[in-house]
Amino acid sequence: MRSEINLKWIISFMLVCFISGAVAQNASSESVDKLFKVYQDEGIEAAIVAYNKSNPNKEYEGLQEPLNQLGYRLLNQEKDVDAAQKVFLAQIDEYPEQPNPYDSYADAMMKKGDKEEAKKHLKKAISMMDNWKDKEASKNLMIASKSKLARLEDKHKGLNFLAGNWEVKSYGVKDGEKTLRFTDDVSFEPSKFNSVIITRFFNEEDQFEGTQLITYDAIDDEYDIVRVDNNQLNGFHTSTFKIKENTSNKTVVIETSEENGEMKKSKHVFTKSNGELKWEIHEMGDENKENMVAVNEMKKKN
Repeated sequence: MRSEINLKWIISFMLVCFISGAVAQNASSESVDKLFKVYQDEGIEAAIVAYNKSNPNKEYEGLQEPLNQLGYRLLNQEKDVDAAQKVFLAQIDEYPEQPNPYDSYADAMMKKGDKEEAKKHLKKAISMMDNWKDKEASKNLMIASKSKLARLEDKHKGLNFLAGNWEVKSYGVKDGEKTLRFTDDVSFEPSKFNSVIITRFFNEEDQFEGTQLITYDAIDDEYDIVRVDNNQLNGFHTSTFKIKENTSNKTVVIETSEENGEMKKSKHVFTKSNGELKWEIHEMGDENKENMVAVNEMKKKN
């Protein structure tokens, strides 16, 4: 009997929660519709005044917040960027301790083409997220905000100097002496939105040897790399690239990987010059002591 009672109570509780959530969402939707009607009839300032008069509950409702929903409706459906900007500013004024209003305002600034203002508010949102009580929402918002900031700062394009088709001579280096190991043809192909670089390797006989994917991780500010060797049945190899220096002539990257349960680091130095690329690879040992072990001399194909 006790189990039956508990089961009935749990089901009833779940139904109450579901109905309460649906009612809250419907109430929020109705509120947004009313504000939108005021916007249509009297303008955005009047809609904001109406919100202030009809919002006795000052507790923030997250993504369901009427101002947030109204702002995105104006931004995405009505294409009224100026009105959306005012709504998101009103949301910041109403909830200055919440990170999401700053992220939303940044979206309006991105639509407006004001990248600097967008970056400023994305950084503000990111700086506030550690103290946000809703950890799951904070995690999702962190991914969104950092991704948008990375795109605005072109961080996902940090390795795009590799794009193109290359003739590669790969040398092993020991005691400062170079020994030719092999020659390859390599292609680096950025995806449409520069979110992934697809690399393909071909040997001297133009036979496919393997591939790798390079994608930028905005959360950790580094590139994740997956390599597959067509000649070995050993699954795939993963590592990360962290850019330490990036200029028009030189890029320095630290690679971290795991081999037989041991973490290893290497430094990659790319020197760029008129369609040619010198790619040095240095092993990093204890106390980050470096030892150059390989160098690739690359020439871009026409």
